[in-house]
Amino acid sequence: MRHFRFPLERVLRLEARKEKQARLSLAATLARLGGIHRALRDFEAALEGAERELLEASPSRPIVRVYVESLRIRKRVLELEARKAEAEATEARERWREAHRRKESLSRLEEIRRREWMDEESKREQAELEELAALGARNGRRRRR
Repeated sequence: MRHFRFPLERVLRLEARKEKQARLSLAATLARLGGIHRALRDFEAALEGAERELLEASPSRPIVRVYVESLRIRKRVLELEARKAEAEATEARERWREAHRRKESLSRLEEIRRREWMDEESKREQAELEELAALGARNGRRRRR
């Protein structure tokens, strides 16, 4: 029996590699986004506590006001970073979807070609067996004569 060879095997391997890279890139982007969201929650909790302290602090403690303002600034920076990371995650997700779609299309094509090849190979083998049987039957008739 001959072996199946998919003519686009190299392309399929390349697309599989691209899909894996896109998936890893997406995972890294989502991990970064998760880290930013965690930091943002931490800053929001710290800001809430600092704002309470500011309300309770005497006017002679301006350092608390400076601390609260620095937390607010950092929170805004984190919010901007989160929006940027969310946009990057959307782009990375779309790149992965496209790479996955291309790889899956080639995989489906390979499967179709493999089934077609197997059908053709079965027909070829069946024809060979029938030819051998016919030769055997002819040889058997010759010997009897």
